[in-house]
Amino acid sequence: LGYICSLQQYSFLGLDKVLSYYVLFHGGVVLQKMKFRRPERNSWAHLVILAISFTILFFCVRIDRIALDENRYGNPLFFLLVSFVGWQFCYETAYFINKWKIFEKIMVCLGQNTMAIVILHFLCFKIVSYVGVMIKGEPISAISEFPVLYKNGYWWLAYLFVGVTIPVLASLFWKQFSSIIKERKIRIK
Repeated sequence: LGYICSLQQYSFLGLDKVLSYYVLFHGGVVLQKMKFRRPERNSWAHLVILAISFTILFFCVRIDRIALDENRYGNPLFFLLVSFVGWQFCYETAYFINKWKIFEKIMVCLGQNTMAIVILHFLCFKIVSYVGVMIKGEPISAISEFPVLYKNGYWWLAYLFVGVTIPVLASLFWKQFSSIIKERKIRIK
C-alpha cells in the first residue's frame, strides 16, 4: 500500500510512509517471535557476511535510489532486499565494533546522547560555517546558509566532528550538572 501511495504521489499525514515502513517493523517482530537465532560464528564468517552485504549494497546503490523521507523507491522487492541486507550489514558491523572496547565505548556514548545530536547538530554546523567565514573573509550573513555553507572538499569532516562532538559534550555536561543539582536537593531535604 505504501508503494501504491508512492506511485500515486498520495500522502495524508505521513500515512504513505507508515504503510511503507510497517513491513520492516513487522518483519523484525516476526523474526523475533520465531526466535530467529544465528549460530555462533567466528570472526572470519562475520567478515565474509559483512563483505557480501557491503557488496550487495554497493551495487544496489547504483541500480536504484531509496528515499524513505519522500516514500520513493523503485519497487517493493528492491526496498525489502536493501532494507534487510542493510540490517545485516549493521549487525555485522556491530559485531566488530564490539571487539574494539574503546570504539564500543564511543558508540555507546553516542547512542546514549543521540537526542542531543539530533536536536543540536544543525546549530553546531553554524560554528564551522562561522570559522570558515572568518578564515575566508566572507560576509557574516553567509552563515545563515542551511544546513551548511561549505559543501565541497573536506568541510564535511569539520561539520561531522563539530556536529557530533559539541552536542555530546553539551549533553554530558547537562547530565552531570543535573545530577549535582538533584544531589544537593536531596541533601537539603
